[in-house]
Amino acid sequence: MVTIAGAALTSTDPKALRAGTRTKPAGLSWAVASTLLFGVATYVMGWAAKEAGFLPSLWFGRLTMTSVFLVAALVLWLRSRVAGRTPDHVPWSMLRLAVLVGLMELVGTISYARGAEVGLVSIVTAASATYPLIPVLGGVLLLHERPVPTQYLGIAMVIGGLVLLGVA
Repeated sequence: MVTIAGAALTSTDPKALRAGTRTKPAGLSWAVASTLLFGVATYVMGWAAKEAGFLPSLWFGRLTMTSVFLVAALVLWLRSRVAGRTPDHVPWSMLRLAVLVGLMELVGTISYARGAEVGLVSIVTAASATYPLIPVLGGVLLLHERPVPTQYLGIAMVIGGLVLLGVA
């Protein structure tokens, strides 16, 4: 609970919330959908890893994802052909970055599925739910963002929660 409360604090600025902004933040509906869908997918992956083992659950997940991606890519390609647009040139550096991101996501998912197979899904899920610390750190170091004090408190709570999970 400490870890999840810390993750919530890390992602919000209470001053901005109290300012009484009446407009819906850009991307909020996508964030809510993402939260719900990632939650369901994480539970299903953990359950499948417990029941069938981590490798079959990974195969099923990756085959499903690849199928959806290929259908979406085909639809977008056909739409661009009908509209008479030529595809944009993608630099090799962006393709290399995409491969690196894909490999990191794959290794992370393998780690989660294996952890769920051999451990408690609730513990592995709570620990993996702290991954937003990485983008926060990247935002501070690379983009020079300035988190507010409550966000630093959230980071401390996430780390404290992870320590408590490790002790338990």
